[in-house]
Amino acid sequence: MLCIHSFPRPLIDGEDFRTQTFIVMIDQLSAALTKRQNAYSVLSQRFGFLGKLGNLNRDEIKEAASTLLAIYTDDLDEHFENELQQFVNVIKDKIFVKDRIYELQILEMFDPETDGGTALISTFPN
Repeated sequence: MLCIHSFPRPLIDGEDFRTQTFIVMIDQLSAALTKRQNAYSVLSQRFGFLGKLGNLNRDEIKEAASTLLAIYTDDLDEHFENELQQFVNVIKDKIFVKDRIYELQILEMFDPETDGGTALISTFPN
């Protein structure tokens, strides 16, 4: 004997769109956002310290540099920790004034066409 509930019921207007398109799009969007959040979380864990260099002590800087050195062994040499410590001292002397960062000075420091940029690149090759 056949049961009425064994046959799929016809979809009402709009329900077809909702079940076959909208919900699928929302699921894909949710998965993509989760993947992106995980990627940004990894970036933040690895490089988040760079935004607070002026407030970190030597041990915190050393720990962050060691973490990067362990991850990027082919890209960074064994002097990276010392270079980062020196870089922080240069930044603190030239840029950080009462916990404010002067963006124009940062841009000038990294511009290879300026004397400051050329000196910075030759001082910190990594």
